[in-house]
Amino acid sequence: MAEFNGGTPQMLTLSVTSRPIDFSYNIYNFVQARPDIVSFDISPCYQTGNRRKFDFTIPGQYKDLVDRNNKLFKYSALRSLVGFCAVSPLRISRLKIVYGKDVHIRFELLDRAPISGDVYTNTSETKLDLAAAFFIQTVNLHKFAIMIDYDKYSTTQYILATPNSIREFQYESELEQSTGYSPGALGGLTTGMAVAGGGIGAVMAFLFFK
Repeated sequence: MAEFNGGTPQMLTLSVTSRPIDFSYNIYNFVQARPDIVSFDISPCYQTGNRRKFDFTIPGQYKDLVDRNNKLFKYSALRSLVGFCAVSPLRISRLKIVYGKDVHIRFELLDRAPISGDVYTNTSETKLDLAAAFFIQTVNLHKFAIMIDYDKYSTTQYILATPNSIREFQYESELEQSTGYSPGALGGLTTGMAVAGGGIGAVMAFLFFK
């Protein structure tokens, strides 16, 4: 991360000599701090139906470990969701931690960008339902890991999400009545999962062994 030892920056100019690109940005109220990507929310750009909301848990024995550095745990959970769902971090929205008997992690999974934009090369994005299927299957197979590599005092390297703990909801008030996914609930998606399985396997290997 770059640091400024002089005055406050006022303008940033970006130029690419190989392309007709030349941008200038005026900077106001500059704050020299690490951007908080967990709090960056683009969900208002989407229609209500272009998202799915999930709640899942990790065992309650990790409450103190999570609470010791809630912000970094959320960031680590975001990294895992991005990797296992094969989506951009911007598509994980409203991530929150709720303490109960177990530790609940709630988030919204957004669909692909509603417009393609004006970039030269469009990136192929994972469809909403396929990204959700990746997430559900990984949790139910007891392979969804959240790394604890940010805590040098912890002897725990990662925490595995509780299998079959996922609850999908529209409103948080529904969570008391909703039910989880069974291990066989994704049988109809087996073919689609096989197509992208190699890529997700590589992501899981990276998260476990980096």
